[in-house]
Amino acid sequence: MLMKDDEDNNKNGPIIVTDGISIDEFLSDLLVESPGEKSSSYDESVKSTESGTEKDIEKVCYTPEVNVDDDNDSAAIDDPVSNKKERRQLRNRDAAVRSRERKKMYVKDLEVKSKYLEGECRRLSRMIQCVVDENHALRYSLQCSNAHGAPFTKQESAVLILESGRSCGDGVLSYTQNSSFQREALQLAEVLIREAIAENLDIIPVLSSSNALNIADLGCSTGPNTFACVHNIIESVLLKYESEQEPIEFQVFFNDHIANDFNMLIKALPSDRKYFAAVVPGPFQSRLFPKASIHFFNSSYALHWLSRIPIEVVDKNSPVFNKGRIHLHNAPKAVGEAFSAQFARDMKSFLDARAEEIVGGGLIVVIIICNLDNLHSSGPVIALETCLLDMIKAGLISEAKVDSFNLPMYHPTPSELNALIEANGCFSIENMEMLGRSAEKKIYSDISRSVKIFRSIWEGILKEHFGSEIMDELFDRFSKILEKSYNPTSKDYVAEKFIVIKRNCY
Repeated sequence: MLMKDDEDNNKNGPIIVTDGISIDEFLSDLLVESPGEKSSSYDESVKSTESGTEKDIEKVCYTPEVNVDDDNDSAAIDDPVSNKKERRQLRNRDAAVRSRERKKMYVKDLEVKSKYLEGECRRLSRMIQCVVDENHALRYSLQCSNAHGAPFTKQESAVLILESGRSCGDGVLSYTQNSSFQREALQLAEVLIREAIAENLDIIPVLSSSNALNIADLGCSTGPNTFACVHNIIESVLLKYESEQEPIEFQVFFNDHIANDFNMLIKALPSDRKYFAAVVPGPFQSRLFPKASIHFFNSSYALHWLSRIPIEVVDKNSPVFNKGRIHLHNAPKAVGEAFSAQFARDMKSFLDARAEEIVGGGLIVVIIICNLDNLHSSGPVIALETCLLDMIKAGLISEAKVDSFNLPMYHPTPSELNALIEANGCFSIENMEMLGRSAEKKIYSDISRSVKIFRSIWEGILKEHFGSEIMDELFDRFSKILEKSYNPTSKDYVAEKFIVIKRNCY
């Protein structure tokens, strides 16, 4: 076949390479002259041949004109390499845009976390300063006691006093002097606690060899309410097991947040108590005791306090920002959902911790303020909010300061409580009922008394955020607004739920 092709080509005449020079002539030149004896004419012919060859290569590489429609011209001459480059550039631009968006979201999240952590740092710095000051005072007191020859065993243990949500001490505005409203509810609950112990508590099989029954009061504050409650629990247990030959000993653990005034609590312990006492600082939403070590838990007016404010409600860039409000009054639905979700997390942690710590058959008694009509903010909370907004107008506090503050509390509905307890799966609900406080026993039927009660509850939180300088002015305004809004015929009163749950056997 190759020979046939050569013959066909020869029939068509000599093949021209460049500028009319045939292949035969070119080859004959190469055969006549050896490479070592090339003349200048040969060099010139080679140069001309090379230049001619380059021109021919350019002619071969040049794309001949094709007769096509104008619409297809661009498609015919498009370079595929250029198209790939354009697509790559488009992908890079899209990737850069997405990267910038991710960076913006990341920076925004960091700003929110930074603001929260800055607030925590300020709070902890104040607490550290309080600890340092108290440490100096205790050292001085200890030195004075030793100087007067007081024996070491007689000296009181030093418990650090930190800032608290409630007003510390035993002064006119302290929680100790203004907790009579809570005490009235505990008196109503005495009979219910006695009945719960008589009908549901069965601790003899699980008592230790020391025959000691362990009781823990969570959210004890500084007394005297916690002492009255513990006394009632112990008397009820002794009444049930009075026929037992071996006397039962009682160990009571008083728990509250580390900011609680445990010094005040220890000093106020009854001298005729029938129990050994110990304090256990720490948040009651987490573990506090060894596994299966407590027989009876009590918590009154503590669980409605949240462990933290949902960050999104005080973030001005959040869609759930609760601007111009300090709680849920007239707040968007999403704000209420954020508070509800935080309460659910806290309650789940509380129940999970207690399920580990309590013995099988042990009891937990809870008194908690509930919400019966979906109006999460009561009259006093609305009055406090009004005072703060008026003080913004008066130039006494900044708008930003109010916008970044929310009361850390949530009053759940009975159905919410029931669902959370059942979801835990470790407890059975033995009793859940209203305390039945009459409408005449409203928390603010006596204006002067109610102002002191709310100041003793809120002042620590407000002082930490706004400073102590405005407290007198704030509660003077609060008293006036509460007096104007008070309606003696109103049926608005606090809904208090009494709950008894029992630990299922392991």
